[in-house]
Amino acid sequence: MAANYVLLEKITVGAAGASSVTFSGIPQTGYTDLVVKVSARGDLAQVYDSIYCQVNGLTTSIYTRLTVSGSGSSAGSGTSTSDKLFLGAANGKNATANTFGNAEIYFPNYTSSAKNPLQQT
Repeated sequence: MAANYVLLEKITVGAAGASSVTFSGIPQTGYTDLVVKVSARGDLAQVYDSIYCQVNGLTTSIYTRLTVSGSGSSAGSGTSTSDKLFLGAANGKNATANTFGNAEIYFPNYTSSAKNPLQQT
């Protein structure tokens, strides 16, 4: 970890797995920015599984995801909305054994109620 990072909470999931984890010990004072790092492996019988982050129990679809794909001979795109932030892909059951997908999300000025989180309050 970088010298200026402070570990606020760490959750380790055992071999039995978990469909979700909840961070409940993140302080609301004393820090400005929050970084969440994820190392995960999915249990679906495919090469990858998606990693999502749901912020503060939000249940309204406010995030828009744009997907762009290509195979070399054709291209595709699409959009979808969700109440969760898509962070990336975790390796699934059909991926190389004992390998994990990693993701990171950065929340600047995470305790601010400003519409622009980069705006200091």
